[in-house]
Amino acid sequence: MMQRCCCVLAALSAAVAVAKVIPAAPPVIASTIDLGGDNAWTLTNGSKMTAVQVTVPGQTHTDLLAAGVIDDPYNNTNSDLQRWVAMSDWTYERTFEVDATFLQHRVVQLVSLGIDTIASIYVNGHHVFDSSNMFHRVRLDVKSHLVAGKNNTIRVVFTSKVGAPRAQHARSSRSHADRFVACSIKRHLSVLRAR
Repeated sequence: MMQRCCCVLAALSAAVAVAKVIPAAPPVIASTIDLGGDNAWTLTNGSKMTAVQVTVPGQTHTDLLAAGVIDDPYNNTNSDLQRWVAMSDWTYERTFEVDATFLQHRVVQLVSLGIDTIASIYVNGHHVFDSSNMFHRVRLDVKSHLVAGKNNTIRVVFTSKVGAPRAQHARSSRSHADRFVACSIKRHLSVLRAR
């Protein structure tokens, strides 16, 4: 029994000695900040409408429906009553925190997997990108626009997909294209990635 205890103590001592020799791992620096999330964003249209809390990824009609601003667009004549949604410009905005260690990376990219469709993106008030095609993926170096702390903002300003072409082409043909056209942030809007 005594011999067994000595062996166990010797093994524990050896394990402690090995543990002291192994250097501590360097601190892990987060390499991604997911800017999506429930009710982390606000949606406004520049009118007297109060800003509503929304989730990204998301879409204007579903966000307005969830907030109780509009009724179900597929019910009765609601689509006619809600044409103003397609005719309006919309802004999605949120604040986020960037740790100082995150900014030590050589490159910090804003990554988007789909912004539908005509939009301008701003980071801390700096215009960083104009989108006109939902199917293009966006990957931008925004490190120079970020600051350490909680005071970072991202704003995506959507131009009406009905109003913009009308202004460009001024056609008189009547279609149903302006009844249920929405702005949306597909998948994860903006994931900040560091390399």
